[in-house]
Amino acid sequence: MRTDKQVYEILEAYPPWLFELTGLPSPGPCRFQSMTLKAIERRTDGVLVPDAEHEPLSVVELQMQFDPTVYNRIAIEMALIQEQYNQRSVQGIIIFLTASIDPKTPPWNKIVQVFYLSFSILQSDQRLRPCGSVQRKITGRVCQLARATL
Repeated sequence: MRTDKQVYEILEAYPPWLFELTGLPSPGPCRFQSMTLKAIERRTDGVLVPDAEHEPLSVVELQMQFDPTVYNRIAIEMALIQEQYNQRSVQGIIIFLTASIDPKTPPWNKIVQVFYLSFSILQSDQRLRPCGSVQRKITGRVCQLARATL
């Protein structure tokens, strides 16, 4: 939980990092926020809400330890977020610390995009090389998190 909160704070401070990490196309200016889903009184890790209404909402789950229900949970959250936002397009993204904690639950693993946040990815991926002080702080903090958790 402590690590989830720290990664959430990074995404809240710098939402474009999600797209730098995953290589997904950026929808432009957006904000990252946690939401409470009224229908089931459940709080999401975060939802990336693009300013441009034609861009999809991204329901993001940060998974730093094994949880066999993570895919079920994000599928439910995606449906409820879409309902709350008048059927606006929604995509699901799960960021696992490592591939070893991904339960790969069918059929949900086919509709959710999955990424692995590991120190080796952060160290070797050209997209994540910091080019500014904010990015340098974010990348450094994520590397610290990965080292502490691995």
